[in-house]
Amino acid sequence: METTTLILKNTINTGCYMRLANEVVEAATIKEKTISGALVTYVLFEDCHFINCTFYATSFEDCLFKDCVFENCSFVFGGIRNCIFQSSTFLDCRFQLGGIYGNDFSICKFSSTGHDFMGAYSNRLNYCTFQLNNFNINQIAAA
Repeated sequence: METTTLILKNTINTGCYMRLANEVVEAATIKEKTISGALVTYVLFEDCHFINCTFYATSFEDCLFKDCVFENCSFVFGGIRNCIFQSSTFLDCRFQLGGIYGNDFSICKFSSTGHDFMGAYSNRLNYCTFQLNNFNINQIAAA
């Protein structure tokens, strides 16, 4: 866990390619980082807080996010596929031109003012709450 958390915390702000697989990241706070072109697979994120991060052309596949908070984060040209989000919160996040499909969102909170949520298909939403103001929802399909 320590090595994985250090890799994420020390990612340079201009972007970084990395492959992260079969890891556990617990109680990490990642602030103001840009992660570009990363492939993140089979990673457990538990009690993590992502603040002002940009995930550019980054794919999350088959990951588990438990009690995580994403605050003012951008997911651009990447993908979130076959992931499970449990009791996680998305505050003022942007999802643009990415593939968001096949995910399970359970007891999650989405809160945003004036941001985009584009290109999300076939996601399962269970007991989720939404507080959306001036929000652009485009190409959403939930299963």
